[in-house]
Amino acid sequence: MSSSTSHDLSKYAETQLQGPINFDVLWRILQLLSDPEEPDEETRFKAVYNIAQVCRTWRTFTLDCASIWASMVNLNVLSKSSEQWREEFMRRTGNAPLSIYGTLATWTSDWESRPHHVFFLSLIAQLHRIRIFRVVIQAGTSFLTNAWEILWTSPAPILEEFDLHAKDDFAIYPPKVSGVRLFKDHAPRLRLFSWPKLVFSYNVSWVPQLTLTNVITHPVFTAHQALNILQRFPGARTLTYDRAPGHKNGEDASASPPLSSLNLPHLSRINFRGSPHGCLSMLSHITPSPSCSLAASIYGSSNENPFNYDLESFLMPYIRSAFLAEEYLDMNKSLSMSFGSQITSFVLKHNEASLLSIDFTGASTELQMRYLTIISSFPLCSIEKLHLLTLPKNELAFSGLRRLVSNLSSASLKELSITGRVLACLNMLSTEEIAPLSRLEHIELQSGIRELHFGDVIQNLVSLLRRLQAVWKKPVVLDVTQYYRHKTLLRCDWRPLDEFQGLTVVFKGHFLGRVYQYICGTGHPEMLARYQCRA
Repeated sequence: MSSSTSHDLSKYAETQLQGPINFDVLWRILQLLSDPEEPDEETRFKAVYNIAQVCRTWRTFTLDCASIWASMVNLNVLSKSSEQWREEFMRRTGNAPLSIYGTLATWTSDWESRPHHVFFLSLIAQLHRIRIFRVVIQAGTSFLTNAWEILWTSPAPILEEFDLHAKDDFAIYPPKVSGVRLFKDHAPRLRLFSWPKLVFSYNVSWVPQLTLTNVITHPVFTAHQALNILQRFPGARTLTYDRAPGHKNGEDASASPPLSSLNLPHLSRINFRGSPHGCLSMLSHITPSPSCSLAASIYGSSNENPFNYDLESFLMPYIRSAFLAEEYLDMNKSLSMSFGSQITSFVLKHNEASLLSIDFTGASTELQMRYLTIISSFPLCSIEKLHLLTLPKNELAFSGLRRLVSNLSSASLKELSITGRVLACLNMLSTEEIAPLSRLEHIELQSGIRELHFGDVIQNLVSLLRRLQAVWKKPVVLDVTQYYRHKTLLRCDWRPLDEFQGLTVVFKGHFLGRVYQYICGTGHPEMLARYQCRA
């Protein structure tokens, strides 16, 4: 602050306001300035400091107002202060409702004896006074302390918002008491609640009053239990269910009370990770909005082959919505597909927004062929980027590829990413059948699993480019920086590409080397012979 500004403030502080402001109006001003929706660690302190400079009346009011001090309990700031200042700070809060914000760093041993953690636990002990609680656990471990039990054994009569997140592994487990309920089943003002790492009974009185839009269920819940939780939030917009392989199966849904179909008109996104049975249980009971998008990772096993479950009928509404929704029909999109022995996946995006993402682990060849047939049957005229890394090991895969390419549009398709084996299949198509590839601007060649011999790859590449060269509308970029193979080093000779004048080849000097580019036909084809890759 400049000296002139300081002088002006000092001069102004000696005067009284011409028209006294009602304290209710003054309090509203202070509230707006010191209680922003997204506070940083200094916003509140700066706001109060600036307000206190206006005049003696405002300064006295600010320093003596317990509610103002109680609204500034920021862990980032107070953890850097002395113990004496923290005690003085809390004394000034009086009995006013507390708003607690900030980040708490934890350690794996003896963390409870650290002064600022003792201070934090003293805040938790005043649960009856807490109005807003937004805390991030920076790094640490499970909290093995009885101090947290107050969250279950005491009510929270004025709590309006509770948000506890962790940036690393972190968990607080409820007391091992049968029927214990969070906040002692009494939080009448609670509207916002988020604690992703917590497992607790959603059968509490305050759940229906939450304005919760993102429902995240803990991995210990079965799909049936997650649905019982979800039905308590009819206004939910996103559902996240993550039950990764390794979790023991919970109670059988047949042993649980029957669950009717859930009509969730506001649900716009489902994120699912789990078994085929869990996916079937989840999707068969949900009736979402017509534009709801799906991201599903379905883990198959020797005991649970996804092909043996009637998932298709429940996945198809989401697949149709992604490909046929009117709001996205004419927008450029990217489509990524892989039909490998380990993972079968397909992802449809508009810009970076995922419209559809489904992957199967341990999928059979029959399932791979089925979904290749399904995807290739949709109109793909708005696909701008196509990533096709593997095809099913089936003699019918070629016909699926032919149908897929025929549904593309040369007016939209600008980028193509393929592997050597997919390249070989593309090269088997007729010139008429590859017409949708005629306006490509960028081709990326990647190495795939059990890649073809390099000699076959370069031969197929030259053959395909010769047929496309006659209809190129602008210079094409060929990116081979991701084409590398394992075992010993091999010099890949890309010099046959020099015949395609204007083609820009982007490559690396070696596996971890810098990126180079060469424009074919400019007289230095030897540059294309320097490329070292892992064979």
